[in-house]
Amino acid sequence: MRAPYRTPEAARPVSRLANLRVATPCAARWDDMLGDGNARHCLSCDRPVYDVSAMGAAEAEAFLDETAGTATCIRFHRRADGTLITADCPVGIRKRRLVVLEAAAIVCGVGLAAAAVHDAIRVPAMSEFPTDVLQADTTVQVHTTMGLRADAVPEPSVAPKPRLHLPRKGPLGRRFPR
Repeated sequence: MRAPYRTPEAARPVSRLANLRVATPCAARWDDMLGDGNARHCLSCDRPVYDVSAMGAAEAEAFLDETAGTATCIRFHRRADGTLITADCPVGIRKRRLVVLEAAAIVCGVGLAAAAVHDAIRVPAMSEFPTDVLQADTTVQVHTTMGLRADAVPEPSVAPKPRLHLPRKGPLGRRFPR
């Protein structure tokens, strides 16, 4: 008799970091709090505030397990796709940007090589290129949230799924085929 089929989502345990929420957001500024490092003292609510994003993923999971069910004030950073940033977070966005820049460099190199072979093809001067095409977008949207932690973990079917945002135009301003 076979074991029932389990989807990869069902086989994977639900991470506390993926479902971390703040019940009561705090208006106090992190820089105005006393202390340094991963924990500071908030003068407005007279509680310690812990920076989960300054901890590694395993350390943050252990901290959340230790403080489960208690009124703990936390601070964390979340990317636009919903991923919680930790101190040992992989640099996936940086790698993705490097791949795009490498692909653009290869395309430019092939284009320049083809232009060198054929004298009839004129390579425009750098000043003729639009400046917005030559500048890479290096901004990363990061949202900082701080406040009283909520221990309610939503059902996996209700939890928001991360969305991947891909550029609609290539490095030369042309649209990608669908």
